[in-house]
Amino acid sequence: MKKSLKYLGMFLLTVLMITGCGKKEERKAEDVLKEAEGKLEAANSYKIDVKVNMGMNVSGISANYDMDMNYDVYYNDKDHKDLVLHYIVKIPMNNSEVESYVEQNGNKATSYMKSDDEWKYTTEEASEELANLNIDQFDFDYSSVRYEDSDKEGYKKIVATITSDDINKMIETLKPFLEDSLTEEEEDLSALTDLNFDTDFVINYYLKNDEIKIMEMDMSDLMNELLSKPLQDATASNDNADSLELEALKNMKMTFKMTATIKDVNKLDKITIPEEVKKNATKMTEDEVEAKI
Repeated sequence: MKKSLKYLGMFLLTVLMITGCGKKEERKAEDVLKEAEGKLEAANSYKIDVKVNMGMNVSGISANYDMDMNYDVYYNDKDHKDLVLHYIVKIPMNNSEVESYVEQNGNKATSYMKSDDEWKYTTEEASEELANLNIDQFDFDYSSVRYEDSDKEGYKKIVATITSDDINKMIETLKPFLEDSLTEEEEDLSALTDLNFDTDFVINYYLKNDEIKIMEMDMSDLMNELLSKPLQDATASNDNADSLELEALKNMKMTFKMTATIKDVNKLDKITIPEEVKKNATKMTEDEVEAKI
């Protein structure tokens, strides 16, 4: 599950980055969204509070899983190649909390993670191609960017549809990087890069003063396609597969909803990793690196 979250995290972060694409002769929704995205992309700091709700129903048995992620982001340069990230992940279900810092310079990133009151670190280096990957390469074609009546008082609502073609283009662009990053133990995940999606999903943007404040998305249908197809194919190809297990997987329904609240744009003080963290952190083992979210 944690390995899957590693790639889900990459996907979600990419989705958050691709957005952008009155009555004073009301401006087109697409133009307002592009301008708002431009402001956010140019910002040197901001906070993002992300709430995720995941659920699964298999043959009438349901389970729900909530997660809160609070990110502070500070860029030390105008090109956004040098940054420090501080984030806390809270999982109410088991009352757990993970605190982390990430220090990135160019294609090199050092992550510090607090586990059982002990700080550990790992350093990773991405290829130059991945480090210089530009979101414009995805060439997204929104099927619709439109205004809708806002269900949040004081906010302007803009809705954008990410089509299955958009998603497939993104996967095709990222495929070489995803495949290169798979370890031997994760080779079974390579099939995910060969999926062709048929599902669209919608992002709801809530703006104040033409600045993005809240983003909401329901990716349940996409997650069903992402997670259930490979599981069903793998089970169906196993001659010893339990027919009841296969039937349960076929009937598996997932929910995945996410809300991101953006605040304090250009208002954060410079983030500095505490010296005691750097000094006392021990290097992660290979197993710990693979297990980290």
